[in-house]
Amino acid sequence: NGSVVHDALAKFPFFALPTSSGASDEWLGCGASIISTKYALTSAHCFGGGMRPCTGPRHLAVWVGDLSLQDNKVVPVAGSKSFRTDAVLECHAEFDGKCSHGHDIALLKLAKEVPSWVKPVKLDLQGPSRAAAGGLMTVIGFGLMESKRDWTLIADT
Repeated sequence: NGSVVHDALAKFPFFALPTSSGASDEWLGCGASIISTKYALTSAHCFGGGMRPCTGPRHLAVWVGDLSLQDNKVVPVAGSKSFRTDAVLECHAEFDGKCSHGHDIALLKLAKEVPSWVKPVKLDLQGPSRAAAGGLMTVIGFGLMESKRDWTLIADT
């Protein structure tokens, strides 16, 4: 079970929501993390698995900012910061549709750079991470929870 995150943009300024196409604000069903001014990182299985790995959508949009979900559509919170840009899917070439085989990773190449108030997630590329076995980590995202709380609000666990 997660808990509702208040002022999510201040706490997680890298969190992004991909849409099902560039022409739609329908939520794809997965989250993403902004990793640079022009890229977001997500899971390849969000775009197809099994016998049809990473089949799309290839062209979509990405939202960042203070957002909510209404009728499965990404909606900016009134009076808050939000940003939307088109994106192109780039799946790992070795993703075979089975998450257990590894390579379940995809990049979303953003058409426009994110605004300065969006802060890319800090990646630990130089050494041991706090997320090593036995370490603590935070998982965030929209989704169903076991409780009756409102899943249309961002939550962390």
